[in-house]
Amino acid sequence: MDGVGNIDDFVELRNIGESTQSLTGGELRYNGSRIYSFGDSDMAESGSILLKYRSSPNNPEADGEYSANLAMDKGILELYRGSELLDSICWGSEGCFDNFNKVATKTKSLVRCEDCEQGWEYVLGYEPEYGGLSRTSVATPEKPAAQCKNLEFSEILTYYSLDASEQFIELFNYGNTGIDLSGCLLRYKSKNYTLSGYVGAQSYVVLRDFGVTLTKNPTSSNILEILDENGEVVAKLTYYKGQKKDTSYAKVLPEDGDEIAWAVTYRPTPGMANIYQEYRSCEAGKVINEDTGNCVKAPVAVEPKTCAEGQFLNPLTNRCKKIVETTTTECKEGYERNPLTNRCRLIRANNGADLPPTPPTYSNRTAFVGLGAVVATVVLCAGYACWQFRKEIGRFAKDIWAKVPLRRQVVQ
Repeated sequence: MDGVGNIDDFVELRNIGESTQSLTGGELRYNGSRIYSFGDSDMAESGSILLKYRSSPNNPEADGEYSANLAMDKGILELYRGSELLDSICWGSEGCFDNFNKVATKTKSLVRCEDCEQGWEYVLGYEPEYGGLSRTSVATPEKPAAQCKNLEFSEILTYYSLDASEQFIELFNYGNTGIDLSGCLLRYKSKNYTLSGYVGAQSYVVLRDFGVTLTKNPTSSNILEILDENGEVVAKLTYYKGQKKDTSYAKVLPEDGDEIAWAVTYRPTPGMANIYQEYRSCEAGKVINEDTGNCVKAPVAVEPKTCAEGQFLNPLTNRCKKIVETTTTECKEGYERNPLTNRCRLIRANNGADLPPTPPTYSNRTAFVGLGAVVATVVLCAGYACWQFRKEIGRFAKDIWAKVPLRRQVVQ
């Protein structure tokens, strides 16, 4: 109301029967957790009961106060009597009514009506009724001796789409007695936050809008701790960087494993048992690509081609071909059928199978021809060199001859 939350947070119950209804053993649950117990009480004939959030200043004459405020984005309210579900209403999720944030009014109530198309409608300025509750005693939550002892983290959502109000922290009480959260603290980034509400035995409780905003997608690990009234840590959770849109970090039993572990799931379930969904949900006409995790267009199923009578489907070309009927006749003696041409061919006897092996013979002719070629090449190269340097060779020879006078005289 005017930008301030939890001022007029209320739930109205109405008896539409013709007689007084017993609410003994009844309770109001929000997202799977009990937020109000009726104790030993009755509901008057055609009467209405008004319950308000205990921190709300409005409706001072309400018949009772519940322990957790209702979120505007999504939630589910259930009315139980023992194990019997009497009625329920939900908003902000698939198959439910629009959330309160989408309704363009400042003060609005989701009201049941007989002449509405869906049985409910949003009403501006609705005035609830009260005074229809009569009781002899009111049950109060049993407070265990060890406060917060049996609490554990079970699911968190940090990566919101629109605003931080979508974030939640889910706790699970695995003990056999209920816990009054007013004696518990949540520690986050060295700060302590006081909790409130009640969580029954073997039940979930969802924490929203209690003064803490979780880092949407941290760049490093973040730590959450639950402390009891003595400051002792009773539960601890480390959530890592890499959170994704439309996912929660939950304690689940993966399909391919046999141990409960923390995993990112595309199926947030605040206040209920966790469900592991590895990939996002795709819109109609699309399927998930398991290699990329993205939604892609669904492949069109191709029906196998049917060939007419007397034809067969060629698996290589996917075309129909005529079945050619062939008559196979026996080949005459001395002939056999060639499997490639389907014709008869002469059977050639292997007459060399019984002959002794003949050792191979080799010839040195190749080596002789190669050596001759080398010698011829050397001679040609030497002759060419002498021809090219004939003048130099002549002068060199004359010089040598001049240096030998004895031989010259003998010659003369």
